[in-house]
Amino acid sequence: MKRMIIKKANNTNIERILEVYNKVTIELLRKEIHQWEYPWTKNDILSMINNLYLLYNGEDVIGCFELILLDSNNYMMKQGDLYLGKIAILPEYQGQSFLSKVIEYSKELSIKENRNCYLDCWAGNPKLKEIYEKYTEYLGDFKEDNYYISIFQLAKHTR
Repeated sequence: MKRMIIKKANNTNIERILEVYNKVTIELLRKEIHQWEYPWTKNDILSMINNLYLLYNGEDVIGCFELILLDSNNYMMKQGDLYLGKIAILPEYQGQSFLSKVIEYSKELSIKENRNCYLDCWAGNPKLKEIYEKYTEYLGDFKEDNYYISIFQLAKHTR
């Protein structure tokens, strides 16, 4: 494994981000996991770019994730909390501790900023739920439109 680095994304990364999200989404759909819609578009990425981070293995972008400062309350998450979402690691790099690095990075940032930090996933993805439970506190499943999401807490702080 090469050196793992996390960097903030910018507009010069849009094409690579699209490649990562589309490749990961295709793999999820192949497994009948309907986490995201396919295909991702440039407008999707542009709407997220200010909150996106890139995961590098050496010089190669192998993943992306979103880290958002919440501007309203949602479920147990409150305004001012951090939300870790849209984590996408290329299939060929999954299972190699890259997810734990993303979670650790997000947790360290939340501690530094004295904020709670949460993440979630489609409740119909038991494998991902099991992985998240290794690193977080499972808070429960919550109804969202016509499906359920599972919410997890990375870091808890009193503000």
